[in-house]
Amino acid sequence: MKCPLLENLHVSTFLNPVVLRNCKRLKSVVINYTGGEESTYFRNQSASTLSVLINLQVLDIFRNKNCSAYFQHIVTMLKNHPRLMSLGQSDSSWAAHHIGNNSKRDAHPQYGLRKCFWGFSIAVEDNPEQIAAYNLMFPEVIRSSILIFPLVVELHIVVRHENCLEHLKNLKHLGSLSINFEFCSDNYSSALSKLLSLLSAIGPKLKILELLQFHNVPVNIIFRHCPDLEFFQLYGAAIICGSVKTVYEFKNLKTLFVERMDAMSLQYLLRNSRDLRILYLEEASCLNDLLMEDIINGNPLAFYYLDKICVEECSLSRRGLKIFLENAENLTMAGFECYDADLSILVEELNRNIYHEYSVVRDYFDFV
Repeated sequence: MKCPLLENLHVSTFLNPVVLRNCKRLKSVVINYTGGEESTYFRNQSASTLSVLINLQVLDIFRNKNCSAYFQHIVTMLKNHPRLMSLGQSDSSWAAHHIGNNSKRDAHPQYGLRKCFWGFSIAVEDNPEQIAAYNLMFPEVIRSSILIFPLVVELHIVVRHENCLEHLKNLKHLGSLSINFEFCSDNYSSALSKLLSLLSAIGPKLKILELLQFHNVPVNIIFRHCPDLEFFQLYGAAIICGSVKTVYEFKNLKTLFVERMDAMSLQYLLRNSRDLRILYLEEASCLNDLLMEDIINGNPLAFYYLDKICVEECSLSRRGLKIFLENAENLTMAGFECYDADLSILVEELNRNIYHEYSVVRDYFDFV
């Protein structure tokens, strides 16, 4: 391949890494191909072959269920590419743990990754006892990762043991955090306590927060700790913990995704949103005409700047949906699954230029 000016490469087919050696300006290489032997060949060859590409900043080629299959290649890549800022969706935690174990005490090398995925793959076979042992050592794996990658700005982490959350307080530059609690269902109280402790320490710096596979999340406490969020996504149930005495105005919140909620938590979220642009609610049966009126009466700007909305399940009637449309003056895309209302008829009656084909709107929100 003779493309001396090529800077970004994204392919989904097998590629021999040798062909990239002359692309000296390459900054980003993303290979989505997952074929068996050919994929293994690429990983085995790429660490040494791509060492001449000194400008690489993004390298996403090591996706694998078992990070023990490629962590040594990641170590080599880190050493060969000092400008590397992201390994894409490759799990770099086990490589960091290996580097830490092979470094002198208090003399860990540091690398400049800004975006990391940790805990997405494991370094053991699919054996319950080995997985349990790995989960127990996971906090130490994360501690090593933070020592090796202190400049992380965007972190995606699957929490395999809730004690790892304490170490995340040491990420001084973190602005975007996505946490998956899939493996913490048996320790909900402990995980919640450690999550809130973490957010009390780093929350004021966060702009993006995603909480996945977590039940009964007290959103009023979350926003108390994270007052400047621009993006909040919760795949779990939103609740209100205690009484809400102080109203926190979400001046920066632009995008809100919530899977499940009750009337009190939905009211809290929308009455405090002043500049919301994108809203997705999955199970919002609590949203009826009365609640819609209450939200708008408490916050006339709740939907004013809204550009796109998708509500998969709600209890709005024609009247409540009309109230919403009359207050969402800047809306361009909407999808509603209502028990007793037809959005398309209302859009036509109100002469609004709103795209409202539900299946397309729903698909759009899958990729936001």
